[in-house]
Amino acid sequence: MVLFTGGLVSSCMTIEILRFRYTDYAQVSIQGDTLTFKGSMNAEGNKKLFRLYEEADVKPNRLLITSGGGDVMLGIELGYFVHKHQLDVEVQKYCGSSCANYVFTAARQKILQRDSVLFWHGSSYQPDMDKIFRADDKEDVLTQPIKDWRMTENEFFKTIQVSPSITVYGMLADERWSEAVDRKKPPYLMGWVYSVADMKKFGVTNVVLKDSEWHWQVSDPSLKQELIFVSVNDDGLIIDPATL
Repeated sequence: MVLFTGGLVSSCMTIEILRFRYTDYAQVSIQGDTLTFKGSMNAEGNKKLFRLYEEADVKPNRLLITSGGGDVMLGIELGYFVHKHQLDVEVQKYCGSSCANYVFTAARQKILQRDSVLFWHGSSYQPDMDKIFRADDKEDVLTQPIKDWRMTENEFFKTIQVSPSITVYGMLADERWSEAVDRKKPPYLMGWVYSVADMKKFGVTNVVLKDSEWHWQVSDPSLKQELIFVSVNDDGLIIDPATL
């Protein structure tokens, strides 16, 4: 996930991971009732997808997506579009960062294939961004973009009725994340994964397993070193969107 605002480029990944590399383009197409988006969140990709939807005589009801994330504001823009048009979102290969935070969570039905990789790794609620958000230094070039991002996220998560804690719980509640950050050498972590049952605790409902099973780690065993599976406990870390 990357924030491009007012010249600021800020990664929400604490450790750089190249497996799901960001690109500055997306392949966008339509076939029948399905829109397809492959690539990073970017303005041209969103614009083309919105245009294809509007021009379709029979409106698509499903978005097939493969994305490692990208610009957070454009991810939120795409999430609002998905929510407004009540699209189902199916993860083809992978959906992480801005894709998971804002597009997957906004879908009517969230569909995972057997090998789909769905991972999370931060947002404006993560500790380093939260510190900037709460800073009083209005002259700091970092402060206003982060404040804008937080306010936009607050409104988005209230709209879709999902707890924003889903975007940071793994780094706050699991020591393996901080240990990996402190280690600063392989194996790196690029994020964490929740079970379908635990996603529901954050308000992410209607998750469908297309193949009646979800075994992302089987198709690529090396992912076990780069993603951690996080269990969600009732420990007070859940942010109620109604309080934002």
